[in-house]
Amino acid sequence: MGDDPFGKFIEETFKENGVDTSRLLIDPSARTTLAFVSLKAGGVPDFAFFRNPGADMLLKTSELDESFIQNARIFHYAGISLTEEPARSATLAGADIAQEDGLITSYDPNLRLSLWDSPESAKRGIAEGLTGASIVKLNEEELHFLVGETPDLPTAVQALLKKSGSIALVFVTRGPKGCHYATRKVSGDVSGFDVTPLDTTGAGDAFMGAVLYQLIEHKANIDSIGDLSKSELDSIAKFANAVGAISVTRRGAISSLPTRSEVEAFLAGGRPQITTETREFQSETRKEFVPTVFTAEDEFEEPEIQAFHAPEIIEEPEAASQDLQAYLTQNIVPNEKPAFPMDDEFEESTLVQPEIQAFRAPEIIEEPEAASQDLQAYLAQSAVPNEKPTFPMLDEYEDEPEKKSPALPIQADEAPIEPAITAEDDQAALQEYLAQNLVEEQPVQTDNEDVETETTSQEDQDALWAYLNQNKLEDADADLQAYLKQNTNDHPEA
Repeated sequence: MGDDPFGKFIEETFKENGVDTSRLLIDPSARTTLAFVSLKAGGVPDFAFFRNPGADMLLKTSELDESFIQNARIFHYAGISLTEEPARSATLAGADIAQEDGLITSYDPNLRLSLWDSPESAKRGIAEGLTGASIVKLNEEELHFLVGETPDLPTAVQALLKKSGSIALVFVTRGPKGCHYATRKVSGDVSGFDVTPLDTTGAGDAFMGAVLYQLIEHKANIDSIGDLSKSELDSIAKFANAVGAISVTRRGAISSLPTRSEVEAFLAGGRPQITTETREFQSETRKEFVPTVFTAEDEFEEPEIQAFHAPEIIEEPEAASQDLQAYLTQNIVPNEKPAFPMDDEFEESTLVQPEIQAFRAPEIIEEPEAASQDLQAYLAQSAVPNEKPTFPMLDEYEDEPEKKSPALPIQADEAPIEPAITAEDDQAALQEYLAQNLVEEQPVQTDNEDVETETTSQEDQDALWAYLNQNKLEDADADLQAYLKQNTNDHPEA
C-alpha cells in the first residue's frame, strides 16, 4: 500500500473484518493504486485504473515471508499482479512457494486489457499465471480470450485444463446464468438466482471468496480438490452463486459482501436486503469512512466530489482532496485518455461545456497530449471540496497564449464566456462579446461618464449597462477601459 489516505482506509477495513495485516507493506515512495468504477446499464462496471506506478506494482520477491505463506491453507493471486515487474516475479514466486508446500493455489486471471501493453502480452502474461494454479476462476470472456473460440463451454474448459497440469478445478462464472465447474473427472452447471442487479462490481470476487470459504469448510486440500464429488461441487457452486447474487443487489465491492447468516437465509428461500445505500461497517468509528457510490440516475450538485468519492472516504475531506490532487498530478499520463468516473453523470448536466468533453475525449481536439497536460495542471490547482469546477477556457490551447486577452469579470455562478478577439475587426469582436452576454434587463442610469460608447449601437450600450449593473463591480468601467485599450492597439480608428 502507499502511505496515503486510500491505503490507510483499506488497511483499516481489513482490520475491522478480522484480516491479519501484520505482513502489510507500506511504500512511502508510491501511491496506492486507485480504480475508478463507472456503472453501465444493468450495473455492469467499467474500470479506470490510476497507477504510475502503484505501490502494489513494486512488491519484490525478497519481501515475501515464506514461513507466513507456508502456514496458510490457500494462496490466492490475480492477473493484475502480473502486469509489471517486480510484482510479476514476486507473485509467481509466492505461488511457487505455496505449491511446493502443498497449499491450494487459487488464480483469477482478472483480464484488464488497459493494464497490458497489448492483447498478445496480456495473453502470454495471464497464461504464465496458470502454471502454478490448482484452482482457476474466470468468466466466459476471459476463457475464450485464453483458449480461443470453441464449439461449447465444456470444450473450452477442457482446453484450459490442458494448458497446465497443475489445474485441478475450474469455475466459469456466467452472470445471471450461474456457473460452470469442471475437474478432470466431473463437470456440471449450477443455475444462478433471479435478482435485479444494482452494481455488479466485485461479483466475481464475491463468488470466488465463497468458493474458497467452502473449500476450507469441506477441509479440502491440494490432493483432494480434484476428487471432489459432483454433489459436493454442486453445493459449493450453489453457495457461491448465492453470495454473488446478493452482492450485486448492493452497491460497492467490499461493503456489498453478505454475512454467512444472510446467505443461509437467502438459500432457505429469503430475499437479500436490497438497498441503494452502502452498508456501514460495524465499527462506530468507521461509519464516516464508508464511501458513497453514485450512478447516472442519482441526483448530485457537486459532480467532482461524488466522482472521486472524496469527502466520504476519510474524516478529513480537505486533506483527502489535497491528497487526490497530488495523486492525480503524479499519475495522469499524457497521451492517455483520461477515463473520468461515471461519464454518464455529466450528459444531462447544465455544467457540460465543450472543454469538459475535450478532457473526456481528447480525440476531439488536435493535441490530446497538450490537453492531458493541461488537465493535470488544472486538477493540481482546482480539486477543492465543495467548489463547483471551473474548467479552463478553450483559448488555452491556442498556439500563441501570450496574445490572449483577459476575460471581463463575471459572477461566480455564470459559465465563463471568453470574448472573441481573433476577428480581424476588433470592434466586431466587442459587439460579438456583448451579444453573447446580453441579459434581459433594462439599462440603468449611471453618473459614470468614462466608458466610451460612441462606437457601439444602442443595443450594445443597453447590454453593457445591464452587465455592469448585474455584476455590481466598482471597477467595471476601469476593467472595460483596459479591455478596450488592449484590443484596439491594432486599430486606433476603432
